[in-house]
Formats: sequence, C-alpha cells, structure tokens
Amino acid sequence: MPRYVALGTSVSPYLDVYDWSSGFGSRFSNPSTLPPNAIGDIRFWGKSFLGMSIQTTSPYVAIYSFSSSGIGSKFSDPST
Repeated sequence: MPRYVALGTSVSPYLDVYDWSSGFGSRFSNPSTLPPNAIGDIRFWGKSFLGMSIQTTSPYVAIYSFSSSGIGSKFSDPST
C-alpha cells in the first residue's frame, strides 16, 4: 500500500507531499491552485482526498483530490 507524508509550511507553496516507502521519496508537484496561506493541519481521507485547515485567512479549509499521481484539483470553497 502506498504511503505519503504531507507537510504544511509557512511559505509558498504552503504544502509539500512526499512519497514515503522507507524514507522520504520524491516530492509531488505543487497543486495548480495553491493554498492561500500557511497550513495549520493536514489530513488524508481514504485514498483520494487531501484536506487542510488554513488557520489564518478565508476560506480556512481547502480540500484537494489526491492519488498516487499527485495532488489534483482544489474543490470549491465552502459556502460558510
């Protein structure tokens, strides 16, 4: 089963995701739409979603599709 490490950072691109087998592997490319600010928390949901709470600016939450190919499209911001 593939494993990944996701790191939130305080500088752009604010998100680093790496393949993890027996240590840090290749870094995935940046998403086409970057998170707007520093990331406070990151979660993987199942195998196909990567969610982040952005603590300092709206929309505060960002959800991206994710696969072994890398970070996909950002879903629309929540209405509230």
